[in-house]
Amino acid sequence: VNLDGWNNILTWRGQNGKDRTTGNVFVDNIALTDQHLSAMYRANGISKRIVDLIPNEMTREWIQVEGDDDNYIIPKLEELDAKKKIRSALKWARLYGGAVIVMGIDDSQTEEKRLNEFNVRDVVSLHVFEKQTVQWLESDLYKDLSNPKYGQPEFYTIQPTGMNSFKVHETRVIRLIGEEMPDSIQSLNRGWGDSVLNACFNEMKNLGASYSATANILEDFIQTVLKIQGLSDQVAAGNDAYVKARLNIIDLSRSVTNTIILDSL
Repeated sequence: VNLDGWNNILTWRGQNGKDRTTGNVFVDNIALTDQHLSAMYRANGISKRIVDLIPNEMTREWIQVEGDDDNYIIPKLEELDAKKKIRSALKWARLYGGAVIVMGIDDSQTEEKRLNEFNVRDVVSLHVFEKQTVQWLESDLYKDLSNPKYGQPEFYTIQPTGMNSFKVHETRVIRLIGEEMPDSIQSLNRGWGDSVLNACFNEMKNLGASYSATANILEDFIQTVLKIQGLSDQVAAGNDAYVKARLNIIDLSRSVTNTIILDSL
């Protein structure tokens, strides 16, 4: 049960003759699960539009690099398929509340080691992972108060679907947060933000109900009248199964469901 929104038990449906718009309190909602968010993104066009719009616009014209006289950076980004990877990471961060891009960087060290910025020879890969596949323990956090990254993970454990897990240092990770929340809420989200769909879920639900009701109204708007000569005699003779079969064939070929049968005079 998802109880959320403005509620007033005393004036609900105008009880006690009071104004239902007064004395309201806001009841917190239950955050949507990742499975629910996946279903909404996959099957609801409005949800997909909300998630995709900003990332698509951000990457539509891509970027220009000043000072790259050798024209190395843009072709390298194309080789890495960076535009698609960044767009995907932005989308999944908005949908689920977080995502990461793990950079495969050749600095003669393994991925769990801090990046040696002075020995970077190449960036060989970019891999996007949704927040469901990213974990960290308390022992993985920066604990020095003087560190600007205090409380943030120093190490991430990535568990790709169907693959072995691996540990990676945060200097090789681009971490994207969805809707930024207060620390108390982000702690409930395992350090991640909220989905952009959480805050507008009720409005989307109401809009979907309105669309469904409108579709039903339009479908029922036209009332079909069929006249069959000798209908009463057919029914009286026990041939109602034959009449129903005829009507079913006709009705299946139409987009309306309401049909009235009259005996043709």
